[in-house]
Amino acid sequence: MKLLAILHSNKRGFTLVELLIVIAILSIMIFGIGGLYGSSQDTAQVEQTRQEIVQSLRVAHQRAKGKKNSTAHGVNFTLTNFTLYQGTSYATRDTAYDITTQMKGNIEISGLSGVNFTAGSALPDNPGTVTITSDVQSVYITVTSLGAVY
Repeated sequence: MKLLAILHSNKRGFTLVELLIVIAILSIMIFGIGGLYGSSQDTAQVEQTRQEIVQSLRVAHQRAKGKKNSTAHGVNFTLTNFTLYQGTSYATRDTAYDITTQMKGNIEISGLSGVNFTAGSALPDNPGTVTITSDVQSVYITVTSLGAVY
């Protein structure tokens, strides 16, 4: 009898309640980390889009300044994409030179509908601000009246 009492008193293991508490804590941690990961991914996509648009604006500016193909160059914006083009306007552009970039995820562009840089002087016809928006944040790109992009 003493042996049976000793065996029962030295039981080791976890109770069901302890296991449920550990599972609940781990679940909360996993969902919290998942939310942080999603927002950081959104932020990275917005920053990548901002860099791509700034680069396209600067390329259009440099091409216009250098009078590439003796014409103006510009960038046109829609809600879900932007197009680097060659021509005096988006409507009359030479579509053979179009470079269109689609937005990734839930990113949208608003503000300016487009900027066309005059051949030679590279002055923009429509200075202003482009807004890039996602669920998490908004960032802005400004084109000054002298053609600077930041």
